[in-house]
Order: sequence, then structure tokens, then C-alpha cells
Amino acid sequence: MLKIKLQKLKKYRVLSYVYIFFLSNISLNTDVLANETVVLSTAIKRQSIVNNTTIFQDSTKQLGINDLIELKDHFDQVKGNEISLGYTNSILWAKFEIKNQIRAYQNWLLRIPYNSLNFITLYKVKDDEVVDSLVSGNGIPFRQRDFKHNNPVFPLGEMGNGTYTFYIKVDSESTKQLPLLIYDYETFYEEKNVADLLYGMFFGIMIVMIIYNLFIFLSLRDYNYLIYVGAISASVIFFASFNGYTFQYLWPNLPRFSFMILPISVAVWVIFSAYFARSFLETKRHTPILNKLLIGVTIIAGIGLTFGVFDQYAFSIRFAAGAAAINSILIITAGMKIWVMGYKTARYFTAAWLMLLLGAVLLVFQTFGWLPANFITMHAVELGAVLEVTLLSLALSDKFSIMKKEKEIAQEHAINLQRNANQQLELKVKERTFELNMQKEKIESSVRYAKRIQDVMLNGRDTIKSSFIDSFIFFKPRDIVSGDFYWVSQQENKTLVASVDCTGHGVPGAFMSLLGYNLLNEIVINQKIMDPSIILKKMDKGIRKMLNQEVSKNKDGMDLSLIAIDHEKEIIEFAGAKNPMIFIQNGDLSIIKGDKYAVGGVGKVKNKHFSTTVMEYSGDTMIYLYSDGFQDQFGGPKGRKYMTRRFREFLFKIHTLACEEQEEHIDNELNDWMEEEKQIDDILIIGLKLSEKDRFVKPSKFD
Repeated sequence: MLKIKLQKLKKYRVLSYVYIFFLSNISLNTDVLANETVVLSTAIKRQSIVNNTTIFQDSTKQLGINDLIELKDHFDQVKGNEISLGYTNSILWAKFEIKNQIRAYQNWLLRIPYNSLNFITLYKVKDDEVVDSLVSGNGIPFRQRDFKHNNPVFPLGEMGNGTYTFYIKVDSESTKQLPLLIYDYETFYEEKNVADLLYGMFFGIMIVMIIYNLFIFLSLRDYNYLIYVGAISASVIFFASFNGYTFQYLWPNLPRFSFMILPISVAVWVIFSAYFARSFLETKRHTPILNKLLIGVTIIAGIGLTFGVFDQYAFSIRFAAGAAAINSILIITAGMKIWVMGYKTARYFTAAWLMLLLGAVLLVFQTFGWLPANFITMHAVELGAVLEVTLLSLALSDKFSIMKKEKEIAQEHAINLQRNANQQLELKVKERTFELNMQKEKIESSVRYAKRIQDVMLNGRDTIKSSFIDSFIFFKPRDIVSGDFYWVSQQENKTLVASVDCTGHGVPGAFMSLLGYNLLNEIVINQKIMDPSIILKKMDKGIRKMLNQEVSKNKDGMDLSLIAIDHEKEIIEFAGAKNPMIFIQNGDLSIIKGDKYAVGGVGKVKNKHFSTTVMEYSGDTMIYLYSDGFQDQFGGPKGRKYMTRRFREFLFKIHTLACEEQEEHIDNELNDWMEEEKQIDDILIIGLKLSEKDRFVKPSKFD
């Protein structure tokens, strides 16, 4: 039994919104008048709210319409003024009657303005016989609805004189809520046109705000605007889904997705709005406790979002709705607190959230009859949402403006401080400049003196010229003094030549070069050792001992290539510590590799083994010993290293020229390659041309 109370407003709307934004189990309320049947008369030509509906819960989920007709006397009157069972696995059956006292046939529409019901079936019964049945709900594709509307709508059909009973079957995972509205066709379409216009304006404003804030983000690159766009977008999807527009226009063939998008959009809105509040209000700095609580709300919403993605509606909506309620309270609290603390940037922000809260409160008061029904109270939530996004956009602009002014003041203050500091420092700089120039002159004088010592030490050019008529030494230190050095010694019938690359460059490298030079003289000249591999072994032990590397863990050492040329036997003996030798004879280029160890330094291998490669030379033979400075130099059109392969090809290209010309080509090649690049390391290349008897035995250690 029910009563249609004319000209009542739709009290279900607010509680559905509050259900999402505050608590997930608030029921939908209507005025219920006891045991009265709907009476249709000529006076009825408007919208009416269905009241006093009786209900039956089918926990077995097995009963059909015929079973319910037989059980019609077992229906329970709705207690109080609630038409809601909350979350239950039972199927809800609702029953009401309409009595037509007019002789003419009447056509009416029944609308259920609640879009979170999966399956709704309406049965029209007369004299205990089913005369018609219709289906709707979010559980079926939109095209299968008998009446195409964003809410479930059922044409009640022509009703002649007499009493008609209607049964409604509701099977849904959501709360079993059943607000019922009856219209004549004219009133229904009048209200639909007005509602579509108003919601079109509402969504238009929200989309404009999204585009506006996106443009500001692209202009300022302030990610607060992008986060805010995410929050607005989620709220737009929520409102559109809650009112059935997304299912009608965006994904009409995806009923399950349309059902799950509501808790998902709420969860996403909570995540974005909480993050935006934390970022905008700087809660981590101003109110750490509320900041942690907002992080907790974000986690709760994330759990709800996860349940939503995995199609668990009951869990998802509980977590999302709970997070939304707590999130709104925390954000308003944080905004007020930070505003009271004196931060002006929080004023528009707090006002925006208060507008949304005020909209919800006005709708609640109107629903319970505490405020008159008018355009503002009926659409208070939508108006509150529009005011919120507008004020939040102003809040972002206001924050940017305040930050700009504060930055300008800070910059002006900094400029004044800098000006005063500059005046004070200028005198000190002049004093210190004089002192530094004096110190620099002393240091440069010392380094120049060190260079003279190193130049005297590196006297091998004359020795090489006496042993090899055609030869060159291309030596280009990076700094005044060098960590690379060359060494030449004439012993009896042998000439020993070494190209050495010490750890470091500049003054530290020069100290190492002095150490290496003296060790070579001691081993070769004083100890009369001529075998290159033994010389390297002795140098390794000598460096480790002199630098006490076993204790100090000092890793300094030397990479070098060393040859001993026996002019009588016409053989070359080579040993290398990481560095190779290039050997070009009769147009064939060979690379004689050194051993993989450096001399000196702390490493995993304590007993290093150096080997000597012996080869005979004949005909036109060109030998190159070098450090890695040339190959590692940056330059060229792409600013890359010269590299070893390019270096070998270049040497092969010029090896037939006289050594003096080769040296000139090397210098030109280096300058052309470097252009404006700075020299990064010391560079050393030694070239020796041998021309003796024309016989050649392939070396025992080639690539």
C-alpha cells in the first residue's frame, strides 16, 4: 500500500550525495502516509513522490513474481520514513498500488532516481495476473532499457478504471535504496529538459575550469595546477556517473564498468584532493600531524581504488566513501588552522571547501524540511562544487601572486644585502688579490723551476738523434710540468728507449716522473740490466717500496712501453706495462701488446710477471711508443674521443714520411681535432725509423 503525496520535492538526491561524500550507509528518506492507496484524479498532472511502500526480502533469491503475488500479505510496511535495506545479499521486493477513479485511460511514468542498482524489474499486476514487465538498471547495456533515460524509468502503461498493483524487484550489490517518483509525460519531459540544461551548464563550467587550469600549468609548470585538474576531473566523472550520464553517453555497452566507476572516481578524487591540499597548504611544514592524517586518508582511498579496479564494489565503496568523509573534514581543518596561523594563501582554499560543505548542508536541511525548496537548496551540492572549483582556481592564482610578491621582496632584500656585502668585500678583495697574486707568482715561479729541472732530466732527444738519424719525440704536457716522460740510454751496443705515463699530471705527475726516471737510471746504468722485462719487474718493486704501498695503500704507478735495440744483432726487445708498441715494417702494421699490469700500485696481483718480446728488423721499419693522451683527447665535430683505432690508422698513413714531417703532421692533426676543446692529459709520442739489412722474422708476440 502507498500514498502519492503531491508536490513533494525529491529528498533522495542529497542523501545519495552525502552517501558518497560522508557516510556510505545513509538511507534515502520520503514521507510515508499509512495504508493509503494512490488515487488518480483529474487534478493529478505533475510530479509526485511514492510513499508508504511495502517491502519483502527474499534471502533465498529463488522466488519469482508469482510466488510474491501469493505472499502479498507478507509484505512489511516500511518503518519510519526510510526506503533502504543498506548492504544486504537479499533481493528486495517493493509493492505499491494505484487506483484510477477516472474513466479515461491514464499514462504515467515511474522514475527511480538512483543509479547504483544493478537489476530492476517492474511487474504490473491486475487481479493477481501479470499484465506487463519491464527491466532496467546498471547491470544491463543501456540499449536494453525499455525507456532511454539516464535514470531507470518505467512506463506504467495505460491504466483504465480500477486498481493496479506494481511489484519492483531489486537485485544489486549496492545499498538497496528505492526512491520512487511518478510523473505524467508532460511534467516528466519538462523536468528532463530543465535538468539536462542545468547539468549541461554545470559540466560545461567544470570542463572550462579543467581546460583553464591545464593552460596555466603549461604556462607556469606549477604541478599544483595539474594535481588540481586531476581532482576536478574525478569530481566531474563522479557527478556524471552518479546522475547516469556517463552510462548513457560514454560507455552504454559496459554496464559493469559503469557500476564500478562510481567508487573508483570517489577514490581518485580523494587521492588527488588530499595530495593537492598537502602541496598547496604545505602541511608537512605547517601542520605535520594533519599532513600524516591526509597521507593515511590517501592510503585508505588507494585501498578502495584497488578494490574498485578488481571489481569488488561493496569493499570499494566503503573505503572510498569513508576516505571522502574524513578527507573533507581534515582538509577544512588544515585550511582553517593554516589560515589562522597567518598564511594568506589558505583563505580562498578554505572558503572553497566551506562552499562545498555548505552546499551539502543546505541540501540536507531542505531534504528534512528545515529550509524551503527552491532552485538553490535543490541543487546546493552542484552549486557548491562550482563555487569550490572557482575559488580553488582563485586560491592557486592568489598563492602564485603572493609568492611572486614575497619573492620580489626577498630579492630586493637580497640585493640590498648583496650591495652592502659587495662594498665591504671590495676592499677585502683588493687586499686578498694582491696577496694571491704574490702567492701565485711564487707558485708559478716554483713550477717553472720544476719545469727547468724536468727539462734537464729529459735530455734524451740528443741521445736518440745520435742513435737514430730519423726520429722524433712529440711531447706536449697538459700543464707546465708533465706526468708523461721519455727516457733514452745508450749502453754498449744497445739503445734503450722508454715512453712512460705516470699517474696524474701537473706537479703530482712530475714527482712521479722524477721517481721513474731515477729508477730507470739506477736499474739500467748502475745495475747494468738490459732485459726490458726484468727492468719492469725491478721498477715495480722499487716504486712499491719507495712509496711504502703495502702499508699506505697508495695506488700510484706507471704505464710504459720499453724497447732495447741491439744494433749489432739487429733485434728489438720489447716489454710493456699496459702500453703497447706499434711496429710497421715493409708496409705491415703490427701491434705488440704489453702485459696487463702497471708498474707500482696496490692491486690483487702481488707477483707480477712481465714478458719480453724479441723481433728482428730489416728494410724500412718504423717504431712508435706512446702514452694514451692523444687517443683520449676530446674533439672533432661531435666532441668525442680520438680513439685508438683512428690513432693507429693516422700513424700508418704518415709512417713513410720523414720523422720531422711526421711530427709536424701529428701537431696539425691534434690542433685540428681539438679546435676549442681543452687538452685533458699529457701527450707523448716517440717515433723511430730503422733502415738496415732487409730480413725480417715475425715477432713471437703479435695480435
